[in-house]
Amino acid sequence: MTPPDRRSPPILLLQCAAAAALVALWAARAAAAPSMWLPAPLAVGARIVKWSFDGTFARNGAVTVIECVAGLVIGAIFAVLYGLALGYYGWLRRAIYPVALLCYSVPLVALAPPFTAVFGLGIVSKIALTGITAFFLLFFNVLSGAEAIDRRLTAILQVMGASDREILRKLFLPASREWILTGLRVAGPFSLLTAITAEIWGSMAGLGFLVKNAVEVTDMTGMVAVLILLALFGVALNALVGSLGRLSGSGNAPS
Repeated sequence: MTPPDRRSPPILLLQCAAAAALVALWAARAAAAPSMWLPAPLAVGARIVKWSFDGTFARNGAVTVIECVAGLVIGAIFAVLYGLALGYYGWLRRAIYPVALLCYSVPLVALAPPFTAVFGLGIVSKIALTGITAFFLLFFNVLSGAEAIDRRLTAILQVMGASDREILRKLFLPASREWILTGLRVAGPFSLLTAITAEIWGSMAGLGFLVKNAVEVTDMTGMVAVLILLALFGVALNALVGSLGRLSGSGNAPS
C-alpha cells in the first residue's frame, strides 16, 4: 500500500475550501447582477433554516426517503435473486434475457405518468417506479458477476453433492458481492432521481413536490434550497452504500 503524502493537506480541508470558494463565487455573482433567477446564498440559507424548523423539510423529506429506500431495497432483492438465477441456469438466461433487455430499453422515467395513473398520487406509485429502476440497474450487474464465475467451480460443487440452492448461496452470491455493490452505487442515485421525477409529475408530498410548487410560483429561493437538500441526500445515500461495502468486506475478512 502506498504511504500517504504527509505534505498534502487533509482531504476534508480541501473539500471545505472548495465549497467555500463555490459559495463565494455564487454570492459575488448574485451581488453583481441581482436577478430573481439567481437568489443570494443568504436568502437560500434563511429558507433552509425556516423550512427545517417549521417541519416542511421533515414532512416532505421523509416521504422521499421512504420512496427511495423502499424502492431500492425491493428492486435490489429481486435483482439479486433473478440475476443469480439467470447466471446459473443457462436455459433460463436464454429465455428471459431478451425480454429483460427489451424492457430495459424503455426509458424508465417515461413510466411515471402511467404508474401515477394506475397507482395514484401516493407513495405506492413512486415505490413501484423506483423499484423497477433499481431492479434493472442492478440486475444486469448481478448477471454479469454470475456469468464471470468459473464453471469448473460449479462442476466441482455438483460432484461433491451440493444442491443448486447451496451453490447459489455459497458460491454465486459471495462471488458476485462486488458486482452487487457496484450496481447499488449506480442504482442509489438513480432511485432518488426517479422518485423526484415521479413526485414532480404528480404527488401530494415529497421533495419533488416542493420543487414543482416552487417552479409554479417562480420561487427560485425555495427551489435552490430543495436542490441543496437533495444533493446532501444523494451524498448520504452514496456513503451508506459505501459503508455497506466496507462492512461486507470486513465480515468476509479472515480472523
